[in-house]
Amino acid sequence: MRLQARITLMIVAIVLLSASVTIALSTAMFINRIDKTLERNLLNVADTVARLPVVLEGLRGPPVAGEIQRQVRTILESLADVDFITVCNMKSERYAHPNPGVIGLTFMGGDEARVVGSGAKYVSVAEGTLGVSVRAFVPVFDGREQIGFVAAGTMVYRVEDLRRQMINYSAVYLVSGLVIGVAGAVLLARKLKGILLGLEPEELAQLHHDHLGMLEAVHEGVIAINADGVVTLSNKSARRLLGMEKVDLKGMRLDGILPDSRLPDVMAAGEAEYDREQRIRGTMVIANRVPIIEKGKVVGAVETFRDRTLLVRLAEELTGAKQLVEALRASSHEFLNKLQVLLGLLDMEEYGRAKSYIIDVHRYQLVQNKQLLHTFKDPVIAGLMLGKSGYCCEQNVRLTVTPESQIGHIEDGTVSHVLVTVLGNLIDNAVESARNIPGGGGRVVVDVRHAQGEVAIKVGDNGGGILPGHLETVFKRGFSTKGEGRGIGLYLVRQELRSLGGDIAVVSRPGETVFTARLKTF
Repeated sequence: MRLQARITLMIVAIVLLSASVTIALSTAMFINRIDKTLERNLLNVADTVARLPVVLEGLRGPPVAGEIQRQVRTILESLADVDFITVCNMKSERYAHPNPGVIGLTFMGGDEARVVGSGAKYVSVAEGTLGVSVRAFVPVFDGREQIGFVAAGTMVYRVEDLRRQMINYSAVYLVSGLVIGVAGAVLLARKLKGILLGLEPEELAQLHHDHLGMLEAVHEGVIAINADGVVTLSNKSARRLLGMEKVDLKGMRLDGILPDSRLPDVMAAGEAEYDREQRIRGTMVIANRVPIIEKGKVVGAVETFRDRTLLVRLAEELTGAKQLVEALRASSHEFLNKLQVLLGLLDMEEYGRAKSYIIDVHRYQLVQNKQLLHTFKDPVIAGLMLGKSGYCCEQNVRLTVTPESQIGHIEDGTVSHVLVTVLGNLIDNAVESARNIPGGGGRVVVDVRHAQGEVAIKVGDNGGGILPGHLETVFKRGFSTKGEGRGIGLYLVRQELRSLGGDIAVVSRPGETVFTARLKTF
């Protein structure tokens, strides 16, 4: 369909919709006004009749065709919109009615109960001797005593005739407005056609695609696919990160270019993902993925990604620094405890014991530091383990590093800080599990091996263990049995390990839990 025809149909649809809504609302408003006016008129007529002296005097006598009937008939003949006026006593016996034959009989409809029971004024719809009617009820009072009531009504078919007449007028207005709208739509479509240089939507789309070259100036990588997973758009930054700078990716399948992309999952779910980590050819990136939705249907998706390697390394360094700060805090606390022991010995003038204590502490520290420095050649890892040793003493947990443990100097700073993250989190979790064992019986065993470009880490404890159903769940983000705000450490450990081609596993039973982690040092 050509652009002019589309615009014309759209404008006609808008005019039709707006006119229909407007006229429908106005018609409803006028019909409501007609109904309210009719109800008010009927109440006024009934109220006027209820105040007539002849009605007040006549209701004291028997219900027969008398002066009330003659007076009411005279009033009824002078009214154009009222079909009947009925006067009744408190027994609902008629004194006046358009049909003299029913005078003396009981009022029909059943809707007079309120006026008889409570003297209320109201309007209702019910079926009487003349048919279905809208009727207004007004009580008749003689002083403070209610002696009867008056009902004035109009037949429903007459009210419906008025409503139909109003609807017919509205239909005429609607058609007139639609004709004017169509004429305006045609003129507007011609005007827009000229403004768009006579181009059709398909031609405009092609022109849009021809100018996508501006994306080449964008620093972020951009790649888009259609519903079949075929690449429809990529810029220079995306091709550079993919290592395919000189390859035209358009028409290629995404799974052959970027197997780990979650764009197909985003299209399936129809929901965007923001700031997700992803590794592309060894480069850490932060990716945003957004589905393309057209007419409620997902027709493709776009992914943008930024090279965040430097920021990721900085984050890893900050994580490692946090571990080292915690380790130094524990060492400081342990050193303070030793100073307090010395202070106590000096206060008691136990100078000899104080001297022996200093020598013993110094000797123990030398042996421990020598052993840890011999085992962990990398100064960052050695510093962490020294601090964790003091932390374990503080928590009354025995830390043991297996004699077979050995790790050399790590040249890659990223690998070094990942090791800090892994060891720090695993030892902290092990200490937290083992520190509640009575009598200071908690133990944590660390085994670290470094050989043939791979580091293997085992951290075990003799705590309460992990429930069988939680062995895999413990690595999910946010899962924790220790309360809210936890469940991040093991998730980060697995993420860091997998970013370097490694992984982590756990074996647990009551009294023994062992985490085993492996990663490549390249």
